Amino acid sequence: MSDFTKAGLDRGDIEAEIKNLLISAKSVLGAYVAVLDELTQEEIRSDYEMYVAEYKENVEPKVRQALKFGGNASKMAKELESLYIEFFRTLEERLRL
Repeated sequence: MSDFTKAGLDRGDIEAEIKNLLISAKSVLGAYVAVLDELTQEEIRSDYEMYVAEYKENVEPKVRQALKFGGNASKMAKELESLYIEFFRTLEERLRL
């Protein structure tokens, strides 16, 4: 288990940042999809807009940076990007966008 007292120490280490984003996204997005049937269209639409903004503001810049970096960071960045794309498609299907 990670030591929460060291939170934020990976700043500047793109591989560690992407790894943490990937772990977090798998957990959060997976949990969201698990309860998707319990949500209203309005809740899904609101959440969709929030997740898209979050992706564009915080995740996408890190993905672009990691892709330039190459190596394992690039591989994890592609996985992270694919995870979000699939998540957005799932929500769009529910919203019929």
